[in-house]
Amino acid sequence: MLRGADGRGRGVSPTPARRVRAAIVACLLKEPTVLLADEPTGNLDEDTRDEIIGLLEKLWQDSGVTLVLVTHDSSIARRAQRLGTLKNGKLTVKQAV
Repeated sequence: MLRGADGRGRGVSPTPARRVRAAIVACLLKEPTVLLADEPTGNLDEDTRDEIIGLLEKLWQDSGVTLVLVTHDSSIARRAQRLGTLKNGKLTVKQAV
């Protein structure tokens, strides 16, 4: 539980963006070679979404971790190196253009 300004527990909840960042950090502590992200920006505003995706892209570029990201957001999907589409139980993978 987080503490309020007066030091008493008030059940202050972190923002959705802070929860996503904390989850990413927690995963990275184990130094994974593959990071699975299921809708990591689903409940974030556009600016925060772009910040989180930028963080994941930088992580991928700097550390070489394989990032598998599931999203329904086409603006995020367009940024991928490869795009997998699941339709009627069939997975199709294409190189990005």
